[in-house]
Amino acid sequence: EDYEGAIEDITRVIEIDSDEFSYSFRAAIRYDIGDFKEAVSDYSKAIEINPNDSELFKSLGDSKLLLDDFTGAITDYSKAIEIDPKNFEAISGKSAAKYSLEDFEGAIIEAKKAIKINPKYSISYYYLAYSKYELGDFSGAIKDVKKAIKNNPEDDRFYYLLSLSKYELE
Repeated sequence: EDYEGAIEDITRVIEIDSDEFSYSFRAAIRYDIGDFKEAVSDYSKAIEINPNDSELFKSLGDSKLLLDDFTGAITDYSKAIEIDPKNFEAISGKSAAKYSLEDFEGAIIEAKKAIKINPKYSISYYYLAYSKYELGDFSGAIKDVKKAIKNNPEDDRFYYLLSLSKYELE
């Protein structure tokens, strides 16, 4: 994988004829290599070209989340959801951002919305469970993290949370 070469080539495309796809593709590459600040810049440029693309706002929110700009991420996820109310990944991302701001009740509300749309998306159960854990509902956390494990038994974070919850359970 030649990420730098791919960035150089897509940058050349942008210099010739900038379009939404080129910016979003370069943003995705930058996201994949952990250059979230530049990913934010490119997703923002793609959104200037097409402000009605829910996935672009979701991806912008994902990048901001990883930059610890939780409030900005919530704004972008909210816009993604406004455009496409069934964008469960944006709703789940909003749950993660609220969790990161220690708004555990808000994180629970968003996680439940995402689960209602896609009950197989394990990350939503994870933030639901972790928020319950933070609020001291260890039994609820165990129940929900087991659903995450059922959907994705290979994610070690789920087992870690299960272990923590069982440890705290009285």
